Amino acid sequence: MIAIIIALGSPGCGSAGRGVAVSGKVTYAGEPVQDGVIQFIPQSGTDGPSAGATIADGTYSIQAHSGPVPGAYRVQIQGFKNVRPKTAKEMGPGLMGMNPKDAPGLMKDQWVKESIIPKRYNTKSDLTANVPEQGSVTLDYELPK
Repeated sequence: MIAIIIALGSPGCGSAGRGVAVSGKVTYAGEPVQDGVIQFIPQSGTDGPSAGATIADGTYSIQAHSGPVPGAYRVQIQGFKNVRPKTAKEMGPGLMGMNPKDAPGLMKDQWVKESIIPKRYNTKSDLTANVPEQGSVTLDYELPK
């Protein structure tokens, strides 16, 4: 999951300033997605890179400089819930050889997460978006259970 967030966070990715600012709300089963990721994957005929953002408290926002270019996209949405804190063994290299008792800051907010959104909205998604040629657009997704 870390690689996904890093890849989504890289601005531009070749869009040469043609990107559109996209923001919106994401709910699943009527509740805001508290922790997740949204990706816009260009479809045939759309000449641009993928774009994405984290979802926090049911909202996401992508700035124009890293936003999708105008065109058609397949949308993937993932959402997670915290199951339990990670153990020192699960942290592995993240602790950089330190004893967890000596590194409480590194252990803070380190959770084992579980996916809460079905594959039909992410890896097998048929969700779509048409990004218009304008400076910004709001795209909300209400995902039924």
